[in-house]
Amino acid sequence: RIKMAGRAQTDRLEKLRKANDQLKREAGLERIKVSEAAKSLIKFCSETKDPLVPSVWGKLDDRDNHYREKGAKCTIL
Repeated sequence: RIKMAGRAQTDRLEKLRKANDQLKREAGLERIKVSEAAKSLIKFCSETKDPLVPSVWGKLDDRDNHYREKGAKCTIL
């Protein structure tokens, strides 16, 4: 029973160390304000044509469609 308690403490300590390491990594990340992120997202969506939303952009040329099939097409009749 003493060994089980020691193992439980070791497991708990390991979890705490992992959580601490994760917090240290996150603390080092560059952060921006939500308002800046929202402005950036709105700008991107306003300037980037999306072929999956033709109601907004209309039908795009194939060269503007990043989802088009590439390569030769094969049709079997």
